[in-house]
Amino acid sequence: MRTLLATLISLSLLVWLSVIAMAADGAGTVRLGIEAVDSDLQYFDISLEPGESRELTVRFSNHGEIGTGASVFAANVYSLHGGGMGMGDIDAPRTGATEWLDLESTELELEPDESVEQAFTVAVPEDTDPGDYITAVVIQNTDPIGVGDDDERFDQTVRQGIAVAIDVPGDREPAMEFGEVRHSVSGGSSVIEVELDNTGNTNLRPAGNFVLQDAAGDELASTPIGLDTIYAGTGTVIEVTLTDELPPGDYFIDVAVEDEETGASASAEDLSFNVAAPEATPEPDDGLPGAVESVDDRLAGDPVLIAVIVGITAIIGIILFTAIVLIGRSRRSTTPSSVSAPVEPASTSSPASTPPEKPRKARSTIRQLSPSRRKHSPDSE
Repeated sequence: MRTLLATLISLSLLVWLSVIAMAADGAGTVRLGIEAVDSDLQYFDISLEPGESRELTVRFSNHGEIGTGASVFAANVYSLHGGGMGMGDIDAPRTGATEWLDLESTELELEPDESVEQAFTVAVPEDTDPGDYITAVVIQNTDPIGVGDDDERFDQTVRQGIAVAIDVPGDREPAMEFGEVRHSVSGGSSVIEVELDNTGNTNLRPAGNFVLQDAAGDELASTPIGLDTIYAGTGTVIEVTLTDELPPGDYFIDVAVEDEETGASASAEDLSFNVAAPEATPEPDDGLPGAVESVDDRLAGDPVLIAVIVGITAIIGIILFTAIVLIGRSRRSTTPSSVSAPVEPASTSSPASTPPEKPRKARSTIRQLSPSRRKHSPDSE
């Protein structure tokens, strides 16, 4: 009977560990793809006069091991920090060239290795000024995927996008200008950010130099600047990280950049910022520590996992209950009724348990195919 009990308990533990493994890996791998059909490039690059339109076709694919729901939509494009193509969220209102696409947001169900083609039209309004314009077509998994263990768990959205670059013929007027300066501290190092706006009507890819001075005019740092594409009508941020944290005081920046292809340039002298003295650290409070989030709260956001765990727990309970009943019957059949042995109470203790920390949430990075400038190779975010 003891052998039977050990077998049942081992089986229960095996089932439970299998459930945990499935919960960790059950999301599978999602690998979505997008490509421009009938294009020699990895993105769309077209030229349209005001009032003209053109039909394009895009192919959406699931290269993963499991079927998945996917959302496809047209997205606004902006310049990332340091340049390059960033794509807006599915819920963001459409602006600029994104309004020229008749591609509506759509939900797809893609099985492994399945591809779907979808046509859409780009129509340039008749009153459009000459210049470089850009928008994007995006595919992403509809439901985020939980990745990692309990201590390092986050939701992942797999997103792929391609650019739709539109050239409206006419004169180009390249221009740039600097904006505000900001200072922050990260990991014990000072981080200086300088805004740079592309105020012209053509894409730019500038480079230049950055010099930092203290209030006495002494040079503290000098570094070259190399930026990725800044799209027409958008802005970016030049970010310089120093090796140490700057002490409190006033500081000045001399910065200059130039786009080699167009000759557009911008410079600024004595851009200033102040590093304030750190505030005094308040005395620690002797109050009780904050409450730790309960396990029930953590599981509340995953009803499928809750249902699986409850079901498996019930099965394990039935197995253990059956084992206990069988052991009780065996003892009654082998012990004389006239003899009773005293049973000493068993001491039990429950080890203290601390609820796990709240899982951290994060968003996966994205990869997209984009033009570095009109008629050039695509940039990557």
